[in-house]
Amino acid sequence: MSHRSKQIARVPTTPIDQKAAKQGSAVTTTFQQEFRGPLPPPEVLEMYEKSCPGCAERILKMAEIQAGHRQDIERIIVSANIGQEKRGQIFGLASCFLVLAAACVCAAVGQPIPATVIGSGGIAGIIIAFRVGSKVIEKEKSKD
Repeated sequence: MSHRSKQIARVPTTPIDQKAAKQGSAVTTTFQQEFRGPLPPPEVLEMYEKSCPGCAERILKMAEIQAGHRQDIERIIVSANIGQEKRGQIFGLASCFLVLAAACVCAAVGQPIPATVIGSGGIAGIIIAFRVGSKVIEKEKSKD
């Protein structure tokens, strides 16, 4: 989360700027302050407290609630990913057995060529799935 605050400060006119001031123009200096995270820097938090008593405490409470909410969401996502991986493994195992059973049935009824094609195709598919899956996992780990 990033917060940005913009503060504008008026700089008094100098003798050089007095000519511009007589012509009706003004000179201002602008600076921008930027911070990241759930909480503003202590100086800004102190300014909030001075302008609105109790405001700093509310900001701290809001940051604590937001952190807890984010942790809950991450916990839900992790458990959902684990469940999805388990289901994928179960379905992969079931489809592997199904393909091998089909190859055995073909071989048992005297069809060796379809049995070979089905059996080797099923095993090749499993090998490819594991290779692709491991590459995806490696990419995700390298991002972190």
